Amino acid sequence: MKELTKIHLLMERTDLQYVAEQLVDYYELSSKVKIKKGRYKDEKAFYHWHDNVIHIDPSQSSKQFIISALHEIFHAIQTVKAGGPSKMQRMAEEEWGKAANGDYGKRGEKNPYKYVPFEIEAEKWAQTEYRKRWKGNF
Repeated sequence: MKELTKIHLLMERTDLQYVAEQLVDYYELSSKVKIKKGRYKDEKAFYHWHDNVIHIDPSQSSKQFIISALHEIFHAIQTVKAGGPSKMQRMAEEEWGKAANGDYGKRGEKNPYKYVPFEIEAEKWAQTEYRKRWKGNF
């Protein structure tokens, strides 16, 4: 990779880090942010409630990056509301278990993100927040 390309990518990653951290600060959370490639194909972001870290894949459009950050920010909010990481863990295991057992139907087994209630709530909130507060700001 050419040196100028490396420098550009580093600057872009720093900018994304700054934007995501500003969003976290706006919602008065203490979550840390890491900008890194998803763990598997099509993973845009994820939140580790155990260590309160939001991971966001940098290879998204600006709009999708913000929505992904907001989605994970809402998971951080859900963790606080649930009473902490261990309670969030139990809730998540229960909901994902329901999806795996077919409680949300066959589609829920194949794509639980669209059927698990706390994922639906996080995505709806992220989309609404983006339209209300952040659209056109980045």
